[in-house]
Amino acid sequence: MHEASISKPFSRVYGLAMNKKASSQQAASEPAAAGKVKGLRRARPCPICSKPSTKEDYPFCSQRCRDVDLGRWLKGAYAIPAVEEDDPEEADYDPEQ
Repeated sequence: MHEASISKPFSRVYGLAMNKKASSQQAASEPAAAGKVKGLRRARPCPICSKPSTKEDYPFCSQRCRDVDLGRWLKGAYAIPAVEEDDPEEADYDPEQ
């Protein structure tokens, strides 16, 4: 998003024609609590040490826990299971024919 668009009102950025009376009436009709927005996600504990995660290192609590997790991936401690399927050409092969 452009910095200029952040400072401009919504109606200017998206080219909406809205007069000042309509926008002030709309704002006055909304309850005061409408400005309070809850986060989209609940805070999750760090998967390494179970401390509360931080915004900067999400889903971890610190750079240390990020590095521990990376080390586990590099050592092969985490593995994504794979199902090996038989090759259809090999299944049809019959050496007796």
